[in-house]
Amino acid sequence: MLNIKFLYYQLKNNFELICWSGALVLLAVCPINDHIIICPFRLLSIVDCPGCGISRSMSSILHGNFVQSWHYHPLGLFALIVLLSRILVLVRSTKIIKPLNQ
Repeated sequence: MLNIKFLYYQLKNNFELICWSGALVLLAVCPINDHIIICPFRLLSIVDCPGCGISRSMSSILHGNFVQSWHYHPLGLFALIVLLSRILVLVRSTKIIKPLNQ
């Protein structure tokens, strides 16, 4: 039987891991040109912020387009490595507790 307290505990303690992993999956699955602009700086002004293009750059790397990735943002590979290392740290520190049988 599904234990709601167990699911809540796992979600609360692994929220960052779920978010970063989900973001990488979305970047890998979605086409590169269909990204939604969520940058408030870009939406409120006419100039790009220093981070504009990072998500498209990481998506290009995940699709195997390294030259296109460099054109979107030169630090895309570095950002992807940092993100993957953070996910690895979170996975290693994850505590999985078996649900209590009631």
